[in-house]
Amino acid sequence: MPDGSMTIMIIANIFGVLTAVTLVISFQIRSNKKLYAVQALANVFYGLQFLLLGAMGGFFNTLVRIVRNLMLSKTDRWPWIRRKWLALVFSVPSLLFLIFGWSGPIDLLPFATTVVSNLTYWSNDARTIRVGELAFISPSWAVYDALTGAYGGILNEAILMCSIIISFVRFGWKGMKGSGDAPAAEAPAAGDIKEDQDVQRDAQIKAAPDQR
Repeated sequence: MPDGSMTIMIIANIFGVLTAVTLVISFQIRSNKKLYAVQALANVFYGLQFLLLGAMGGFFNTLVRIVRNLMLSKTDRWPWIRRKWLALVFSVPSLLFLIFGWSGPIDLLPFATTVVSNLTYWSNDARTIRVGELAFISPSWAVYDALTGAYGGILNEAILMCSIIISFVRFGWKGMKGSGDAPAAEAPAAGDIKEDQDVQRDAQIKAAPDQR
């Protein structure tokens, strides 16, 4: 029979596996807003994993990411959230925790991943988000997972990087450019409306029978 600490580790790593499954689903979604919402759920599982393992740096930065992703999923209602400087604002809580909750150099990893992910997510570009995850964010989390015993998290990051590569294969390098959210239809300019009206009037005059 495993002791209490072993049981907690097993439960924590189950949450790590759930994170992996949820993140795989998220990176097969083309729309950024939907991706943010699904990743908020994935980060809940990820945060619970760190909480159970006592890795408070990872837990706190995961909470920051949950709030960030939920807000970014509401940009259609709150367009002000897209302002670029908010990426730095959302990095401030992580910096404060790094300073006042310092438990060693290991805390630099979740802090750095949060800052980099904030910058990529506020780019509102699907390709930039995935390149950031693949090149820096996921590898850094994998190292942090290994150092804190979050072995389910290592599996999560490995699957996540494979999922990102698959998304590039599915959508193409150029196809991943942009937000993936359909833009709202633009209202025609006043000059265009007048021009259309003139064209319609001329067509009606030409089509009318000769009354002479």
